[in-house]
Amino acid sequence: MYKNYINIFILFFFIQFIYSQNISYLIRNKRSIAIKKNPLYSNPIRYYISNEIKNKDIIKKSLTYLQHYTCLKFNEIENKIDINGINFMQSNQNSIDFTYYDKNISFVNLTIQCIEDLGCLKHFLAGALGLQPDSSRADRNKFIKIMEENLDNLYTKYYNAENGYSTKIFNTGFDYGSIMLQNTTYGSKNGQPVFNSKLSPYYDYMIGQRNDYSHNDLKLINSFYCPNFCITKIEPCFNGGYPHPYCQACVCPEGFEGRHCNIIARSQGPCGETSLKASKDKKILNIKGQGKCIFSISSKKGTTIDITVDYVKTNNKIRCSQYMGLEIKHRYDKGAMGLCLCGEYRNITIPKTKQNVVIIYNGKESDHEFKISYKMIK
Repeated sequence: MYKNYINIFILFFFIQFIYSQNISYLIRNKRSIAIKKNPLYSNPIRYYISNEIKNKDIIKKSLTYLQHYTCLKFNEIENKIDINGINFMQSNQNSIDFTYYDKNISFVNLTIQCIEDLGCLKHFLAGALGLQPDSSRADRNKFIKIMEENLDNLYTKYYNAENGYSTKIFNTGFDYGSIMLQNTTYGSKNGQPVFNSKLSPYYDYMIGQRNDYSHNDLKLINSFYCPNFCITKIEPCFNGGYPHPYCQACVCPEGFEGRHCNIIARSQGPCGETSLKASKDKKILNIKGQGKCIFSISSKKGTTIDITVDYVKTNNKIRCSQYMGLEIKHRYDKGAMGLCLCGEYRNITIPKTKQNVVIIYNGKESDHEFKISYKMIK
């Protein structure tokens, strides 16, 4: 019996230690972003907007967006919240303060410029909800290379990889298109990149986008706060989809549709045959002009698909993301944003994959075009 008391004491001590470590991390790293222990807000989440913030509607718009794609609901409170909720404050510097973690509150401090920028606002809102950048995932070294010789020592903590125990990724792949990733020169001491993609250098042109949440950003939030939200299960959700908050269907990533996200989404425009088969002979896919075309390329089991973008011309963007140009989903997790190309390029080799490849073309102008060649390799 005495031995049992000792075991109970050791277990209690261990739990307290782990709990304290999670609290101290959140206080240290105010810009955390993949799902982990964070203030456990009650749903609906109470929020307060400081009277110093004149444009409150844009904050409310960002919250309404989350309500549509997740189970989260938000209730505005007239006074500053001192327990359980989020306080939006105007500041001369953007930050998230988790100092009062034990009271389940956070302070989202925003500059006027960030408040007027919906993408910036969404970035910090997601951080307050517990998302952290994929650059700190335990498996990040498979997808990005950290160049420590370019990193300022003051920013080292932002590039520490998690141990895999304090975070949850809910079976999502590394997402180069996450709204939470900083640009590749963040924390650089010499203006050179601190990290870059190992899969393709063209992913670097996506990193740091602030256009919108990626599908997996929303999936992570929903999976963390809403694991048992739907009484009637609608799963399985295929191709990286997740249960819709209305519990009648799945929320599908770009390129897919149907109740279970198991159907390639319909194209809009003169796209021709959209379900394609790769063979040992090289084939060409060439589309010109305006329209949205979605193609699925598959090959025999046990083979890989070799794809080259021979030519592409779409609108040029500083940070490319979905819905803008040519997107190629060549990785296993189709919920992660694919390789997005905005502008004019030639002869880009796509990393080989054993899975189906989905090609999404967003032609905005009459002179837009893409041409790819593909074949099956044993």
